[in-house]
Amino acid sequence: MINASGILLAGGRSSRMGRDKALLPFGSSTLIEHMARKMLPCFREVIIVSARRRQYAVEGTVCIEDSIPDAGPLGGLYAGLSAAQHQSAFVTACDMPNFSPELARLLLNRQEGYDAAIPLYRMRPEPLCAVYSVNLLPSLYEFIRKGGRKMRDFIQTMKVDYINENEMEKIVDPARVFLNINSPGDIPEDSA
Repeated sequence: MINASGILLAGGRSSRMGRDKALLPFGSSTLIEHMARKMLPCFREVIIVSARRRQYAVEGTVCIEDSIPDAGPLGGLYAGLSAAQHQSAFVTACDMPNFSPELARLLLNRQEGYDAAIPLYRMRPEPLCAVYSVNLLPSLYEFIRKGGRKMRDFIQTMKVDYINENEMEKIVDPARVFLNINSPGDIPEDSA
């Protein structure tokens, strides 16, 4: 078991999908249940953050609501880190169904001494599949309070260890891990 918190963000508007992505059928359950079940055996706690706490309750998880409305993923990150019982947290979006415990461990090992450990996929940061320190809470709150809403702007204010694709390829298939379900055509056929 990984000695860290797992945070699952389920607060997106799902505008391209046309319906709530977290509640999409995925295998024999919903996407949010699928992700929670994959994360529960790996982390000491799994926190689901959303605007609709009761709707996403999954047994064994802690469900919380965004504490800062309309702040997007940054608000979810803030709420999750605020609830975390551990110094570090692996954070992922519920629409990235191929969670990898190996990648989570790599990121947690690399985060020590940094505010965050963030993978680079196709030369771009993947801040919604990354590890963050709870020490970021004061600066994150201040960033949001001043109107900041973009994750990429916030990560530029942090001390980050970026993990490149070559390093990740030793343990995972980045194309699989960073698959993101944004529209009905993105749902893998083998999930049914």
